[in-house]
Amino acid sequence: MIVYTFCAEVLVKILANGLAPWNYLVGLDWKWNLFDFAIAILSFNEVTTFLFGDTGGSIMVLRLFRLARLFKLFAKVPKLRAIIMGMVAGLRAVVYITLLVFLNFYIFAIGGILFFRSNDPFHFATVPVALLTLFRASTLEDWSDIMYIAYFGCDRFTGGIYFQQSDFDGEPPTPFFSSWDEVPVKFRCTSPSAQPYLSVAFWVIFVTCSAFIMLSLFIGAVTIAMSAELQQAKLREEKRKQKAYLQQRAEEFKRSKAPSRSGRSVRLNSSLDGSQTGEVPSRDSLEHVHMDLKLRGLIFDAWQSSGMLEHPEKLLSESHREQAFVDVTEYRLGAYSRFAAMCRSTAEHQWFSAFITCCILLAGVVVGLSAQFDDTDVDHNPQSDSNLRALGSVLWYSDVAITWVFTVEMVLKILAGDTEPQQYFRSKWNLFDFAIVVCSWIPYFTSTED
Repeated sequence: MIVYTFCAEVLVKILANGLAPWNYLVGLDWKWNLFDFAIAILSFNEVTTFLFGDTGGSIMVLRLFRLARLFKLFAKVPKLRAIIMGMVAGLRAVVYITLLVFLNFYIFAIGGILFFRSNDPFHFATVPVALLTLFRASTLEDWSDIMYIAYFGCDRFTGGIYFQQSDFDGEPPTPFFSSWDEVPVKFRCTSPSAQPYLSVAFWVIFVTCSAFIMLSLFIGAVTIAMSAELQQAKLREEKRKQKAYLQQRAEEFKRSKAPSRSGRSVRLNSSLDGSQTGEVPSRDSLEHVHMDLKLRGLIFDAWQSSGMLEHPEKLLSESHREQAFVDVTEYRLGAYSRFAAMCRSTAEHQWFSAFITCCILLAGVVVGLSAQFDDTDVDHNPQSDSNLRALGSVLWYSDVAITWVFTVEMVLKILAGDTEPQQYFRSKWNLFDFAIVVCSWIPYFTSTED
């Protein structure tokens, strides 16, 4: 009975659109209408059996969709509907916040591998493992234990994870491993190192950024979206009331034009002189005419005071003077200024910006691979050594190429300043890029390797 009631509701809404029944699925409320339509159709056992087969799963799906009919309550309560739509709108902003969170995790994962992997291989063996460790720490789940391993070293604070070879000189310390050879590499504390200051700084900054600041961003995005949706719902309600009021006034106006007992009709006078032509002007129409004339007078006075009506050639002459000034000053240093303009157009081109974005992403991948496949922590055998050398060469040349791309980008932006190249350093982001490029070249000039 309830299913047929919902189907009747859908049919009535479709027929209410008259000769345009498709407006039910493309109108203003098409999302909720499509939801109601799907719920009504999938509530029939025949439909679920046809789509999912005659199995027990179809019965489960049928029950699920019957339970989903409770969500129709959202479409019936305007305030609840606005909250749901606000949450959905907030999820769009959450996508970008999630990207920011992943970038934060990735940077700290690379740092954790570089700083702590030799002392804590269980938590920072690879990039995926490091990301999982950081996710655990962002939920405040025993993050202090991970910090203590780096603070005291894996030999003094094992965290219930690490074993040393000396632990197996007598009776095995654990029933899981009878000898040192059975202990996996990730459970071995072979290179203990205490880093108290670095570990505290690393974990305090990460936990503060991830557990508090990023969580606030999620809450703020959803809250702002919900507030905007509630405001839009309020505006829609005001428009609905205004539309109802205008319809009511239109009905009153139609009734006022109906023939009176004396056989005369009362109509609005559209003439501006207010002459009596057998038609009675309303007070509202006279007020609109008065406001229109007043607005036209203000516009006319403004144009007349500026002198544009008496001397319209001023507009043309001023535009010509501005264009002449641009023509004179644009290439004040001749060929160099033209080259600077070319550098500026190149640096600002959308394809060049997209290329730089791809290089930034590639640089992140190269740094991650370089940190993960460090040959100092890999078993030494001829096959693995040759593969690591080949991979290391590819990563090295890729890093050099990316550094050159960033250097060219910086040079183009500096030359784009033409006679004022110092403008590049007035932007904080440009200063950040400059520092990144300079620091990227330092290892190549200070390296002692062949």
